[in-house]
Amino acid sequence: CMDSANLKAVLGNNFQQLPLIQGAACGKITSTEEPSGKDLITNYPNPFDTYTNISFESNGGHTMIQLFDNMGRIIGTPVDNDFVAGRHDVYLDTSGLQSGLYYARLQNREVQQVRKMMKR
Repeated sequence: CMDSANLKAVLGNNFQQLPLIQGAACGKITSTEEPSGKDLITNYPNPFDTYTNISFESNGGHTMIQLFDNMGRIIGTPVDNDFVAGRHDVYLDTSGLQSGLYYARLQNREVQQVRKMMKR
């Protein structure tokens, strides 16, 4: 239940707030999916070879995108910053990745969405 400046001072980094307990004083999770079924995170091309462009929708505030391999290990965090509300694009160099299935997880406040991505 701390403001973001104090939270960063105490923890030494910028972390997403996760209101895990519904009805808690700090907030509650209303949904982990966009109610409209809208894709909040996409990438093109998919499948991709040496790069892909990730496009994501932010409601404003701290937004993070993490990349996971098919074993669930975090292999990168291409986005971890504050954004104004709207659509944003990030170029992702994937030349160092092996062929296979990857997952990009968008987290913006209480909203989360996962995108499957295939490297050839």
